[in-house]
Amino acid sequence: MRLPERRLRGFEALLRWRHPGRGLQTPDQFLPLLEELGLVDQVGRWMLRGAVREALRWPAPLTLSVNLAGRQLVPGLHEWVLQELAAAGLPPQRLELEFAEETLFLHFEAAEASLAQLKAAGVAIVIDCFGAGSSSLAYLRSFVFDKVKLDRTFLDDLERNAQGPAVIDAVAGLCARLGIATVIEGVEREEQLALLGDAASDEAQGVLFGGPLQAEAAMELIRGEEAAVG
Repeated sequence: MRLPERRLRGFEALLRWRHPGRGLQTPDQFLPLLEELGLVDQVGRWMLRGAVREALRWPAPLTLSVNLAGRQLVPGLHEWVLQELAAAGLPPQRLELEFAEETLFLHFEAAEASLAQLKAAGVAIVIDCFGAGSSSLAYLRSFVFDKVKLDRTFLDDLERNAQGPAVIDAVAGLCARLGIATVIEGVEREEQLALLGDAASDEAQGVLFGGPLQAEAAMELIRGEEAAVG
């Protein structure tokens, strides 16, 4: 959601596996198996292809965010991503590629040229879960990222630490000076937004604004917002 007006900004594609015996499985439950079988890249490309085609149904400027795995941070990444966008007819400006913080910087050197080409084409490059690991603000100077998603631990600090808002404001302020947008992840309650107060953030994400939705339910949400706006 875009703050402070709480307008829908876009959707993040989530991968789930409906196991015949175990029910709905989340990535942490099946990614190790995909890695063992060497299928992470293949499944990741399949997911991007399907998500891009679904995003074509949404009105501009709603964006699509897709998480990519470390194994996909390789030279040539830009080629297949731009091919998928061109094949579907989705403008690059409507795609955001997210990489978990530690994964991104572990593989960054190998994929830096590809990330730069994607960025030049209009695709937004996003650091996900920033602050969950051994974060260093120096990372933000190594590449002009488009967006940083602040890990939900920042919200936890709000409720435990009186300095929490100041920390968020400091990180978001630095990002703003570098031309990087910020997102607060994991917002579950109105009280958390109230605790944020004047702490700077461009967007927020979490179950307070809606849980995971299937494609048709997402379309209903879009139609409802369009009707409310007029």
